[in-house]
Amino acid sequence: MQKIVHGYWFIDAGNDLIAEDTTFIYDGEEKFIVASAPYGWTIEYENNGQIEVGEYDVKVTFKHNNFDTVTKNVTLTIIEPVEEFNALPIILG
Repeated sequence: MQKIVHGYWFIDAGNDLIAEDTTFIYDGEEKFIVASAPYGWTIEYENNGQIEVGEYDVKVTFKHNNFDTVTKNVTLTIIEPVEEFNALPIILG
């Protein structure tokens, strides 16, 4: 949430700089955590962009010329796909 107090912008890093744990289903494609921030912030990632099933710690760093750097650690999880099967109907009687 951004507020203006006495002509200065104040940013609540807990609300405006967003990076969340994310779970994907394996499909052979690279998966990424996608963070968001207000205009003027840059976002850098470490250990993002994974393909294989597993849990990965991703470091997300938010930078701005006028504010302290903020770092959040989140988890990128890739799980095995659930196999679908077609069952034939059972006829009783």
